[in-house]
Amino acid sequence: MSSENNKKIAKNTFFLYLRMGAVLLISLYVTRAALKVLGAEDYGIYNVVCGFVTLFGALNLSLATCVNRFYNYEIGKGENGNLTIVYNTALLIQFIIALFLCLFLETVGLWYINNHMVIPEEKLDVANIIYHISVASLAFTVIQAPFTAAVLSFEKMDFYAVVSVLDVVLKLVIVVLLPVDGIDTLLLYALLLGLISVINFLLNFAYCKIKFRQLVVSFEYKKNVFKSMLSFIGWNFLDPISYNVRGQGCNILLNSFFGPILNAAYTISNQVASALDTFTVSISTAFRPQLIQSYSGGNYQRSTKLMLSMSKIMYCLYLMISLPVIIESEYILDIWLVDYPKFAVNFTIFILVVKQLNVLNPALSTSVMATGDIKKYTIISCLTICSIIPLSYITLKLTNNPNVVYYWMIILTIVNQIFCIRITCRQFKGLDMQAYVSGVLRPCTIQTILLIPIVFLSSFLSEGLFRLILVCTSSGFASILLFYLFTLNKEEKNLIHSICVSIKTRIK
Repeated sequence: MSSENNKKIAKNTFFLYLRMGAVLLISLYVTRAALKVLGAEDYGIYNVVCGFVTLFGALNLSLATCVNRFYNYEIGKGENGNLTIVYNTALLIQFIIALFLCLFLETVGLWYINNHMVIPEEKLDVANIIYHISVASLAFTVIQAPFTAAVLSFEKMDFYAVVSVLDVVLKLVIVVLLPVDGIDTLLLYALLLGLISVINFLLNFAYCKIKFRQLVVSFEYKKNVFKSMLSFIGWNFLDPISYNVRGQGCNILLNSFFGPILNAAYTISNQVASALDTFTVSISTAFRPQLIQSYSGGNYQRSTKLMLSMSKIMYCLYLMISLPVIIESEYILDIWLVDYPKFAVNFTIFILVVKQLNVLNPALSTSVMATGDIKKYTIISCLTICSIIPLSYITLKLTNNPNVVYYWMIILTIVNQIFCIRITCRQFKGLDMQAYVSGVLRPCTIQTILLIPIVFLSSFLSEGLFRLILVCTSSGFASILLFYLFTLNKEEKNLIHSICVSIKTRIK
């Protein structure tokens, strides 16, 4: 691996982890404060109404990921002249998509909110206004996608980190200022969050205009690039939308069968999972540009090594932080939220198990994306993930037990991972099933089998702060030791040794 590129990955990871620490800590407090200020019912209403819009917001992720892939591909080939064409084509596509989404959501979506969603009658007018605000916010977020993609493709992680921290700081200011006398708290909360979306758009637009001179806004575009990007967006759209269909579909099912209190429990569990996701998202964001650039440049050996390393690091890191939270979920929710729906504990445990099973997926999807052939991967993944909705509906009708939603989620996540691994190994040049099993699955399985009993030994103590600290500490130290002994290969260990020697030399 290139020493300079490895340093760049390390630098990017550093900035992203600074971002993660700030975002994580502030977000946890914001969730607690918002739940306290709004109350469980209003908090549930806001998340189920806005979540319906977020379902379609997955298209923004698809667009940003697609543009990011095309930027990285051109950079990897050294044909920077095509970046302007990709940039302007993305701008055209984003405006078309934003317009289509607004029309759809303000007709079909609005009809569903008023006719099928379980919302207290006295809150229905406010829910409608919140919905309109969310649609407007979504439009700005979709239009922002190519600007965010440019920031990530050119690896300007310092700016990305600053904007992300500013986003959560503004959300913190909102919950601190609420409530305001004479204004509906739920309505004001939604309005101010919508304003943050506009601020994010303006900051990203201004930065790209100032820093990336090669990205000039014009009406120039190539028909073949337009068709290629639109096709890629269409197929790539299936992957994030399937997870949003699963998330919001399960949320709507819980709302239909049990009401908004279960929506609050569901949202709390997802907030915990999202907080933990930030640990692995930083790794994925740091690795993605160079993985795609290496593959597009024909350096398949380096791209394969990056893919395997990314998979192992993400899995073991998530295991290290999720295991203590699973064991101490009730105590953590007690000190974090104090008063919360009782199902939040079970939901939190289940969703973290699902996330752990799914943590290998970002490396797999990025690898398939690098090849440009994502059709088969996304279709199979989408069908598998979305099948949870009919299966959960039937099971809820038969059992009336909200936990069955998560039972299906775990089963289908395992099935989906098997399909994704097989497809990636067939399409990604330089990778086969044997290499993936020996390079990722075997060491990660060993890490899991050895770590779980070590950490669970601490759980026999009485619940409290001391046990929480002990569980976290044992998980951290044991994970690092096991990761070095059983997960890293010889080349990766030598790389760590050289970094340590370099740091030691600089200190002297």
